[in-house]
Amino acid sequence: KELCSSWRTLHEKDIIWIPKGGQSVPTVPSLDREHSKWYASVGQVIEAGERFCHEAELANSLVETTKIMRGGEEVECEMVACLVRGKVPGWGGLRVAGLCVGVDDYQHMSELKNAARDAASVHQKLKSIPNCHSMLIPSDTITTAGALSKSVRKCLQDPNLRKDPPQVFLFYYAGHGIQQGDKVYLVPGGADVEEADDVQADCLSLNTLLQMFR
Repeated sequence: KELCSSWRTLHEKDIIWIPKGGQSVPTVPSLDREHSKWYASVGQVIEAGERFCHEAELANSLVETTKIMRGGEEVECEMVACLVRGKVPGWGGLRVAGLCVGVDDYQHMSELKNAARDAASVHQKLKSIPNCHSMLIPSDTITTAGALSKSVRKCLQDPNLRKDPPQVFLFYYAGHGIQQGDKVYLVPGGADVEEADDVQADCLSLNTLLQMFR
């Protein structure tokens, strides 16, 4: 309960944890010692995932990660690396569609440097995979929640999608986001969010967007 309500004010040793510990990091956060068995179980799952990524060559080495770094900020390197290495060739015969959105230009909050470029990178890699149809919404068209919603609907009306609906739909978004309660909102470039009520007025709910894909 204390971790949930006041974790921002706690010392790092009380909330930071990695499987089996390491250097000054404990095997179990000091405030959660009574639940050590659960940390052990989660640690086993994490280690199994790390072994899988290593054996399947899904994770980037330091050298590879450095090469993918742009402007001091890291792209969605794991995703692009998986696509480049062909770990999903043909997606096992499944029909796959992708929609990529990236917003750099924000009028009322800090601009981003690589969001639009990252979305374009993922879009290009998806297009290179057999049986995968990908679409990209230009950053400069995403000025309002209405414009973003309209652009998504237009993409979903693509004749190729309607003629042969995909079995898997991948949505990629790079840009500012806001969580309000249990809802997540995508922030368009022109959103002016100063108060809580502005979020629903100026931003697009992720739930609303996902409903469009149904």
